[in-house]
Amino acid sequence: MTLAIAIIAKDGIAVASDSRVTSGDPRGPTTVNDTVKKVFGLGDFCGLTLAGDGGLGASLIDVIYYELHKRPEYTRLSIDEAIVLCRECAIRKYEEWFPKLSCEDRPSLHLILSGYRKDINNANFINEPEIFSLYSERDFAPHRWTFLGFMAIGITPMATYLLNTLYTKEITLKRALELAAFCILETATQDGKVGKDLQLASCSMDQTFKIYTQDEVYEYIYQAERHKRNLRDTFYID
Repeated sequence: MTLAIAIIAKDGIAVASDSRVTSGDPRGPTTVNDTVKKVFGLGDFCGLTLAGDGGLGASLIDVIYYELHKRPEYTRLSIDEAIVLCRECAIRKYEEWFPKLSCEDRPSLHLILSGYRKDINNANFINEPEIFSLYSERDFAPHRWTFLGFMAIGITPMATYLLNTLYTKEITLKRALELAAFCILETATQDGKVGKDLQLASCSMDQTFKIYTQDEVYEYIYQAERHKRNLRDTFYID
């Protein structure tokens, strides 16, 4: 399985995921692979992360990237354009791959798309951060989560609780990355279907979409662990 998260900060958008996929019935023995890439850039101002059938998701990402790079100015793709592109690709390939299955019976695949809208009066100006989810069970219809300020897919109960408790719309991008890391690391301590390497990315109106190196990720892991210690210590300090 997976835990993937997107968070809107006052100065950017944070995207995070674990790197684990499991195969087999979760009620019995399963196999694990801890090297799966789950965070992808869609130009300079949009990103995507996914949960569900990992191999199917990888095949769909290949299709999306192929269609994306046909566009002469794909680096300036807005979140609205990214949603149309991803949904069209997903619906077309699902119809091709599973023509005899209903939406509910097809393999489950969930996407989070996050990024910036273009100003309706100036197509060259990026101004509004947005988060959308697309679910295969709902024919990849876009669900907008910007009003919450965050979205999680995969193994979500603990992360959703922590995000509801700790998130505010005044959070900075740095703290949002730390919060996303905290949610994934805490979930991994309780559920073995989430784990291994943390993947982080971000974008803003001033910084194009960036996937963080593992050395950079370690700093956010350290800060997440520091927040955990500080939270625990408040219960023992008078």
